[in-house]
Amino acid sequence: MTKIKQFWNGKLSLAESFWIWMVLANLAFKFVMVLFGSLFYPFLSYLIVMSQISWGIFSVIGAWRSATNYMKKNKKAYWGLTAKVVILGYAGEALVFIYILLVPVLY
Repeated sequence: MTKIKQFWNGKLSLAESFWIWMVLANLAFKFVMVLFGSLFYPFLSYLIVMSQISWGIFSVIGAWRSATNYMKKNKKAYWGLTAKVVILGYAGEALVFIYILLVPVLY
């Protein structure tokens, strides 16, 4: 099973899923978006934002599953619950990005 498949299925540890696959990867996307988005044409910015949204959705699902598995296995369910609260914040951010991208197209 590859790491990506393990992440998607929630089989990685909560710490690895949350901090590496969700938080650090999303920060990397934001860094690339800020660095390259302002330097190049809007088309590249659009591609970066679309990639960040896609990864954001993927990372929210994988981290959520990992938190669920963590809560089932461990007695300290508050870490899984805390992770799920933060994951909901990341999901809200992804929805805001989607809204920002769709509103100019719809009007």
